[in-house]
Amino acid sequence: MKAAAFGNNHSINLLETDAPEIPPGWVRVAVGSVGICGSDLHMLHGMMGDRRGITPGHEVAGVVESVGDNVSVATGTRVAVEPIHGCGNCHHCLGGYPQRCKQMMLFGLTTNGGMADLVCVPEHCLHPVENDISMTMAALCEPLAVCLRALRLANMSPGARVGILGAGSVGLVAIVAARALGAAEVYITARHPHQRALANALGATAAFADRDGAFGEIGGEHLDITVETVGGTADTLVDATQLTRSGGTIAMLGAFDGSPALPAFQFLGKELRLVGSSCYGHEGSESDFASAVRMAGDYQSGLLNLVTHTYKLDEAAQAFATAKDKRTGSIKVHITP
Repeated sequence: MKAAAFGNNHSINLLETDAPEIPPGWVRVAVGSVGICGSDLHMLHGMMGDRRGITPGHEVAGVVESVGDNVSVATGTRVAVEPIHGCGNCHHCLGGYPQRCKQMMLFGLTTNGGMADLVCVPEHCLHPVENDISMTMAALCEPLAVCLRALRLANMSPGARVGILGAGSVGLVAIVAARALGAAEVYITARHPHQRALANALGATAAFADRDGAFGEIGGEHLDITVETVGGTADTLVDATQLTRSGGTIAMLGAFDGSPALPAFQFLGKELRLVGSSCYGHEGSESDFASAVRMAGDYQSGLLNLVTHTYKLDEAAQAFATAKDKRTGSIKVHITP
């Protein structure tokens, strides 16, 4: 089979390799669609440690191709893949927080992911999807689950006024998640015109080119919740502190390179709350990922507009180059093995 993998000098290589073995309790999925995430770009450029040799791809959907022993799912089942596997026995896993497990595997980041013809995952990672949900939409359930979790951890309630910093795919999906959870107003900062246009189409109250534009329009005492999605080397926690109302909450989703700046005195004076949000959990009556899959049909028509470019697996290097260069008009780039 073919698989993409991180190589030397910030490259993506295409490999010919054997199909993965299927342990008991696991299944092998024929990948139908896999998205490139901002964290994949961070990994490519060495901002998240040495990932050479790892096959990326944690936004995955496909069809069950083969199953191991002690598996109940049938071959041919169409699935979205929740790419986290904890030990299952620690207090984090038992409490519904496998993303906090010290032995946690995240497919596409700590172990091989779905940017391949085939990927092996435990059966519990599978979420069956209806036939009217495209493989592209099924793969988009992963970033939707990420955004739903962040807003839930921020204790968002219906009628909230939400701001989003950054209009990459996670930021734009967060508009949909916020509206789905009952936000009255949703604002977003989006550097590029094509991002602002899509933000408005997805339900943003207003889209601003930068923090100054947002602050000039809504000030610093309007937003109940600000969702940070940029990370990297950005000063977006500073921006979030300035934009969030006193007593409000900042939800941090961006993967920062190093220790970001935080204006401590202003943060203290406004009595803000900062909550980190990692992936998705199972602590509630419905897991974050299951919520995203349940919502997929209702929001498919809008969310599919995020996917601006699609490539074949042997074009993986070009796909990453397109995802990185926003001058191409890219928002979400998918690969279809």
